[in-house]
Amino acid sequence: MTLNIKQQSTKVSTTGQITLEDLTQIRASGFLTIIINRPDAEAGGLHAQSESVRRAAADHGMTVVYLPVVPNEISDEQVKAFAEAVTASPGPVLAYCASGKRASTLVARSALG
Repeated sequence: MTLNIKQQSTKVSTTGQITLEDLTQIRASGFLTIIINRPDAEAGGLHAQSESVRRAAADHGMTVVYLPVVPNEISDEQVKAFAEAVTASPGPVLAYCASGKRASTLVARSALG
């Protein structure tokens, strides 16, 4: 699968669901932090779970922040937490969810884009 990474600003980009196999390409693209916006239990948990991504990303020298959000239910507190995570994390940062829409919404609402 080819990742559809969209650069939102100099520090943060977004994409849809990643796999553990994508981490090599993500790191080679220069990303130092991954923010997971997809809840582990979503869609029956059939996607890469946050702890698996965290362990595999650590092997590539990347940091992972787990900040799950539910579609159409993104709160102001989650937007603030997202902005703080991006600001505090080594960049560039790649945020993802199932399609990239929630991650992109968080970027837009946090005025980081």
